[in-house]
Amino acid sequence: MRIVASLALLALACGNTDDVDPQVPIRIEIGGQLTCVIEAAASPDAGVDAAMDAGTDVGMTDAGMTDVGMVDVGMTDAGMVDVGMVDVGMSDVGMPDSGMPDTGAPDAGGVDDGELDPLIRPVCWSIGETPQRLNLSRPLRGRIFLGDPLCNVADGELHCFGFNQYGQVGNGTEDPVIALTRIVTRPVVGLAVNRYPGEGFTCALFNDGSVSCWGFGEAGQLGNGGLDNQNMPTRVIGITDAYLITSGSAHACVATADEEAGTTAIRCWGSGSRGQLGDGTTNDSPSPVTVNTSAPDDAPRLEAPVHLTAGAFHTCALDVDGEVWCWGWGDGGQIGDGSRVDRPRPTRVSFASLVEEGEPEPIATALAAGGNHNCALLDGGQVVCWGQNDKLQTGVRGGEAILSPTLVLEDGTFVAAGTSHSCAIAAGRVQCWGEGPFLGTGGTGDTATPRTVNF
Repeated sequence: MRIVASLALLALACGNTDDVDPQVPIRIEIGGQLTCVIEAAASPDAGVDAAMDAGTDVGMTDAGMTDVGMVDVGMTDAGMVDVGMVDVGMSDVGMPDSGMPDTGAPDAGGVDDGELDPLIRPVCWSIGETPQRLNLSRPLRGRIFLGDPLCNVADGELHCFGFNQYGQVGNGTEDPVIALTRIVTRPVVGLAVNRYPGEGFTCALFNDGSVSCWGFGEAGQLGNGGLDNQNMPTRVIGITDAYLITSGSAHACVATADEEAGTTAIRCWGSGSRGQLGDGTTNDSPSPVTVNTSAPDDAPRLEAPVHLTAGAFHTCALDVDGEVWCWGWGDGGQIGDGSRVDRPRPTRVSFASLVEEGEPEPIATALAAGGNHNCALLDGGQVVCWGQNDKLQTGVRGGEAILSPTLVLEDGTFVAAGTSHSCAIAAGRVQCWGEGPFLGTGGTGDTATPRTVNF
């Protein structure tokens, strides 16, 4: 991921933590450069600190502030997922009450019950650093997305900032935006921002089930039928009933629900060179195509997704039955079917090897795609990973690709994956493994052994 300069110390304004009592971690967000542990804030002002004392007015929407440089940090919906996937507290966009998951959208901030999203307190680190508090000169609510751009969705409002050379902030310019700036006026219930090596783009899911994208568009990843960059939100063609969203390096996907028919589908657009659009081809598409989930009558098939997550060039889904399906680039083993073959259609990931013969196969409750690997949380609390392992990001020694899910940790409650490292909350502690400088321990070497992050 490209580093443009140093937004980390201004717009990310990491400061001291001495005045705040420790809190229990509730989730982990991973971007291209940043990893953040999210804690519930103890008080309304727990998200504010020395940024103001230092004269950095980084919480205002005045994009005319002095340009002090920025880090192109990187993240999306995807590497994260709530535990308890069937009803994850997301805004309801009208899914039929017919046994399908009542999800609504990724957990990006509630808008349908009149209550404010809870305050959060991110504790973050960049490459080679140890954790410090993330501060944007105002309390944070809802969820942050560490991507290109960096965004916050809270109470249905979307605010973003970033380098913006392709218009990926969405404020109508290609000028750097160094303060959180409101982008749209419609309620946002889901967000996907690029967190992988590539050009920045953003897609937002609105509470009416429609989707708009903006930023770099030359692979068709904006879904508007064209290949041009856009510096303002542009509607994705034909998407009116989406309830989940994710994006990879140059593609995006949504899950949709037909209320009358009582059915769901997955639709993707953008780069399809490795089969990541899931339609059975390796073609790019600047408008949405439907993922081919057909199967013989007696064979399992992907139905009723409750979570979508995308790697750089592959996509995975967790369905209502706890089954995991992946498609796209498979050279690193990221499809999880025991091969190193690209799969242009969803392929089921088996967890049978993790139990004794004759015992029931575990089911997944959470799923996270990294760059070219994946990790899942199983119903017994096991954290398992598979895929590319050159930086030991699957938690297995040796560096060889891991072609099937392999146990990393027990007692897990949350799992996350980045380009070359992975993290989990297990036994109440945040633990990370993979490429050393990303692990929050100050630049140590690569490790397959989970390391506890102290914050």
